[in-house]
This record gives sequence, C-alpha cells and structure tokens, in this order.
Amino acid sequence: MAKISSTIRVDQVSKNDKANIKIRVFHNGSTRYISTKYSVPKDMFSKSGGRVKKSHPNASFINAELKILEGQYETKIMQMKDIDIISVSQLVSRLKEKKKKTTNTFELFAERVAELKKTPEKKTWEAYNNTLVNLKAFSGREFLSLVEVDEKFLEGFKDWHLKKGNSINTVGLEMRNIRAIYNRAIDERLVSADFYPFRRFKIPAKTPKKRSLAAKQISKIYKAELTDKWEIQGRDTFMLIFFLLGINIKDLFLLRPQDYVDGRIYYDRAKTMKEYSILVQPEAKELIEKYRDPDNERLLRFYKQYSSPYDFMRQTNKFLYRVTPGLKIKEKVTTYFARHSWATIAFNNGISKDVVKLALGHGTRTVTDLYIDFDLKPVDEANCKVIDLIV
Repeated sequence: MAKISSTIRVDQVSKNDKANIKIRVFHNGSTRYISTKYSVPKDMFSKSGGRVKKSHPNASFINAELKILEGQYETKIMQMKDIDIISVSQLVSRLKEKKKKTTNTFELFAERVAELKKTPEKKTWEAYNNTLVNLKAFSGREFLSLVEVDEKFLEGFKDWHLKKGNSINTVGLEMRNIRAIYNRAIDERLVSADFYPFRRFKIPAKTPKKRSLAAKQISKIYKAELTDKWEIQGRDTFMLIFFLLGINIKDLFLLRPQDYVDGRIYYDRAKTMKEYSILVQPEAKELIEKYRDPDNERLLRFYKQYSSPYDFMRQTNKFLYRVTPGLKIKEKVTTYFARHSWATIAFNNGISKDVVKLALGHGTRTVTDLYIDFDLKPVDEANCKVIDLIV
C-alpha cells in the first residue's frame, strides 16, 4: 500500500531559506513529491514528525491543513482498486486530479463519514452516519441539494425527530452535524454563504445537566481506598485529567513522549487544534510515571489496552460508576466532570474568569493571538491552588 507523509526537501530551499512543504508519496519502492501551498523556514519543520514545529506562529493552522490534505490523498488511494499495479507516477497523477465536488448533501455526509472512519473516533463517524440515515428517511430521497437545506427544511427535520420521541439533545447533535457539513461546503465554495440556513434557525439545546463536583467530592475520589485494579486505573485517569487542567481524554490517550518536555506538556487539542501548555504538578507527574508507556510509543500505555480514545473513555467511565456510589456521590460521574469541576472549583476559590478561560483554552484564537507569547504563570499558580484544595 502506498504511504503518504508531509516533508520538506533541504536541497530545494529558496533564497530566503524557506522550504516548500511537500506531500511525499511512496509506492512500490519509489518516491515522488506533490507541492503544497505552504512554505516555512527549513529549521521550522520537523522531518521526523512530518509537521511544522510549534514555535512557528502558524503551526497549528498549517499542521491542521496538512492533516486534512494527507487524509484526502489517503482516501483517494483506498478507493483505487488497481493500486497494486500502477506506478508511483500514475498514482501521483491521479492524486493531483481535481475531482468535481458534489452539491448533494448526502454525498458530502458520506465523504465525511469515510474520512472519519480512518480515525479512532468511532463515536464521531457513527454520529455523522446516523444523521445521514435520518436525513434520507425524513426526505425520502437520494439527492438533496445544499440549497434545499433551508430554514424550513431544518424546522421540518426538527419536528420529525421530536414526533418520533427523540430528545432535544439528539436533535441538537444532528443539527450541529448538518451545520458542520454546510460550513465545510461554504469553505470549499460549493454553495454561497447567502444560502446559509443557520443565521435564523436556532439549534435547539437543553439546559445541560450539572457536570461538576465540589472540591470535597473530588478529594474523596482522590483519597478513596480501592483494591480493584480497574477501579484504581479509572480513578487515576480521572484525577490525571483533573490535574492536567481537564485535558480531553482523547488528547490524553494520544500524548507522545516528545509532548512532555522540561516539566510541561505541550499538545494541540484534537477538537479545536488549539495549542496547550500545561505545567505538570507533582501529583500529575506521579500518575504519568505510574502509567508511562515502557515502549515509548506514546506517553501513556493506555493504547495497549484500548483500541481507541472512545473505548478508553467508555471503560474509564464504567470503572468510575463502580467507585463513586461508595463515596456517597450521587452524580453519575464521567471523565467530563474533571474538566468542569476544575473550572468551577477554580472560579469559586478566587481564580478570575479570565485565568480560568485561558486555562481551558476558551475563546476565539485570533491572528493577533498567534503572535502573543501568553504568560502562563497565572494558570500554573491557579492549578497549584486548586490541587492543594484536593490533596
């Protein structure tokens, strides 16, 4: 099977010392390159990692674009039935072909599902696939133009769901999936922004359930005397998420050894591609060392036990359900509680809302922000203060 990766060629550097980032295509023992529209100083690109270094001001954006481009090429390759017999030159020629994009909403959903199936996010691609199935059932058709997905259509789809007895949360999820596909179509100029139906249509949302615990409750979980190894691991995972400012469990699962440098963890959040830098407090360091991957493939060894971040989350929640009732905690605690609890405890104990937002990475990342080296000392101090309330 052909292999796709991003790289630079140090023998092709411009006068201003910039190198074009290329897509390396390796197939049947031969290599060819496809140029991209991105160029960076050659010392700003990690050839071993295939990504722009985090010190580059636009690293997050460019790396996200490279990931999408690689995914598009890999999807094309998977669809080639004669891949084993064509040459690398023929392969590159096909990859560079501009495919006429469809305006059929169903096909755009199907393309997105195919992309997501290549990732560990089973829950996400299943959600998009469910929306696709429901859209077809509601419309009773096999073709639905983007311009037909207007405010009236969305209202009808919402009412159809509610008449079936589905919850507001289910409707909201389906609408957000449709919105994501529509936004993508606008970005790819498949439909004019003038037709965007979500300006007036409001996605229904139910008041979210409480997902935070008090400091005393978190402390109970941390200090619980457990004997079952799986319950211990579930508790430790929950606490590690809490100690790392509510890091998303997917990001925790995917952390690499090189993301842990000089006592800090650096990573791009999978959901938003925002850069994070977290000072590892002693309590977090202890848990990291406890579950460190001996093979150094990932920072933590959980990937050896679980096939995907979703499976890791599901099993961790299962173990938490077994722990919390004995601690007289009524809430059905999940890993989501760690992030919400950290924020609530911090704010309730004098940490400013601005510092809490900075710690959680909330807010829009502006172009100006890319050039600002934020002082993270207030966040580090806030985390230390919150942890002291627990331990």
